[in-house]
Amino acid sequence: MLSGGGSAMLLASYSVSPLQGISDTAVALGAEVKYALGAASHKFLPLMNPYMRLEGGQNGALIEFWNAAPSPDFASPSPDFATPLSSPTWATPTRESYAFLVDNIVNIDTST
Repeated sequence: MLSGGGSAMLLASYSVSPLQGISDTAVALGAEVKYALGAASHKFLPLMNPYMRLEGGQNGALIEFWNAAPSPDFASPSPDFATPLSSPTWATPTRESYAFLVDNIVNIDTST
């Protein structure tokens, strides 16, 4: 872990994994490092950063916010993607996928 999460997150100018550091030192000493994945200790899926692209091909994503549903069926399990969305109230680009959204969409069970 290079830095903390949330407001403690900083982008590193470069990083070296423990395995890479040990392997580089071993090569300099004429030794070999053998490696096997043990128990996976990560808690989250990998970040989407390598797969996000803005218009024009730059790395990143555009995050858009609305004060109301941007289409009548926006929160539907099967929205009509052919229907254009209303303009967002605010939008901002991001280069990182360290994001979470706390929303007010409530799934109400009307079957009872």
